[in-house]
Amino acid sequence: MQYFLMAAFCWMLVEGIYLYLFVVKVYNINTKMHMYHVMSWGLPLVMVAISLCIAAGKEGIKSYTSDKLCWMSSENNLIWIFVTFVITIEVINLVILVRVIKEMTSMQPTGDKQSQQIRIGIRACVVMIPLLGVTWLFGLLSPLHKAFSYIFNILNSTQGFLIFVLHCLRNSQIRERFKRKVNTIVPSTNSGNSTKKSSQINPSDVGDMWVAELQSCNEFELNEKPST
Repeated sequence: MQYFLMAAFCWMLVEGIYLYLFVVKVYNINTKMHMYHVMSWGLPLVMVAISLCIAAGKEGIKSYTSDKLCWMSSENNLIWIFVTFVITIEVINLVILVRVIKEMTSMQPTGDKQSQQIRIGIRACVVMIPLLGVTWLFGLLSPLHKAFSYIFNILNSTQGFLIFVLHCLRNSQIRERFKRKVNTIVPSTNSGNSTKKSSQINPSDVGDMWVAELQSCNEFELNEKPST
């Protein structure tokens, strides 16, 4: 459980790094995925090995887990290895989130672009919070008040569903590919009508993904700048 939770947080960190390089640095890092695989699956393995070695050196390997719960023991302070790991990643992702939102809203608004940028900033915040696992911060605050525990359980129980809705169902490209896949399996008799409909662009679908909107704003800003 510790290994897979840490691996999940590592992938959240990878997503944060990807967003930072894509939005702020404008890099294409698709060729570096092998490095992120090694980090996301290898680093948690090292952390779990360190936890097991500390437990074995202190009170034996059985002291690694709690007697009452199927989780790490809090009596020998091993739980702080996991907590420190989570806090570090969450702080990094939170800084990245603020930096990305600042980058998106720092463009000079002209005309109706101001309302568009505000809409992009709000949508990016809503989309990236579950993706980067920022809601786990409520879990760290749960010892302070019971309300944080309720918020933590509600938000994190729907994290996967929110990612599916915000990054799959609302992605026009994924919907279009899914339709093409269905059409290859079950050919439609109204293929001519479906082709005609698919060629028509729905403005609401174009604005589904905040990244596409960000790219359009960047292009607009570059075109507006006078050539030197």
